Amino acid sequence: MRESVVGLGILLLVFGSFFLYARLTLFSTVSFIDLMSLSIVIIGILLIVWGVLSKRQKKKSLLLISFVIVASTLISYPFLRSYVFSGKYEKVIIRNISNIDEAYALTVAENSNYSDIFDLQRFRTGNPNETWPYIWANFIDTQVIEYYDDRFENLKGKPRSIKFRYEANVFAWDQIRVVYVPAPEGGNIYDDAIQVLSLNGSVLFENAQYTGPKWGMVFAYRNDSEYQKIMAEEINFSLSKSYVIEMTLTYDEVYGPLAAFMADVYQIIIVDQDFAPFLFCVQHMHGIS
Repeated sequence: MRESVVGLGILLLVFGSFFLYARLTLFSTVSFIDLMSLSIVIIGILLIVWGVLSKRQKKKSLLLISFVIVASTLISYPFLRSYVFSGKYEKVIIRNISNIDEAYALTVAENSNYSDIFDLQRFRTGNPNETWPYIWANFIDTQVIEYYDDRFENLKGKPRSIKFRYEANVFAWDQIRVVYVPAPEGGNIYDDAIQVLSLNGSVLFENAQYTGPKWGMVFAYRNDSEYQKIMAEEINFSLSKSYVIEMTLTYDEVYGPLAAFMADVYQIIIVDQDFAPFLFCVQHMHGIS
């Protein structure tokens, strides 16, 4: 009998603790379910103590333990709500530039007309009837950056967490080749890449991990005065002084385990010495749960 009581107590303690931890991790509001989980933990502790103590010890010890547990719960509850249940909000905007020319090249990349070049809407929208519907970006430009920045500031404190990060890196090189490198024969098909090479063939730049043609990246280049889409296999260009702009934007908004969305955009823009965009490489990923 005593062993059964202890076993049941351990089972309730483990189950209640696990469920309470999951709730603390995933949700930003305290609900009746959290109090139920806490109650299960307390009952489990009481059953373990009840099974371990002798008959003479049980009555006084259980009263003392019950008082301590209830008092501790009431005292710690406001702190749990303030600190453990508080949301996580992170925003990082980084533009890595070294001089005024690189700054201008980045401005050109952030203000290019991607909608016309790729025949693509700036955003894909979830339920339009919601006040703040889920919004996924299809490329990065100034309006996309400003939209997610404003959304972060307006919704901060409401979802469980929001993470917004935009980073741009600008590189300037003379005499480069831009090429498509297929995946090694017999290797992973996702290991193909877009590379920027020096005249002696050394790799100056390569697209980031989990990006590239096989990951859904699309391409367009300037043919005379017009832009046209091309396949990755057609990329083989030699350029004089050029600016390579790498842009990454991620936005995550989480309300719960089945209420979240994620926008992830990666792009490489090559701007020539006259600050005219020559090659566009754009990849986006949309997620929802």
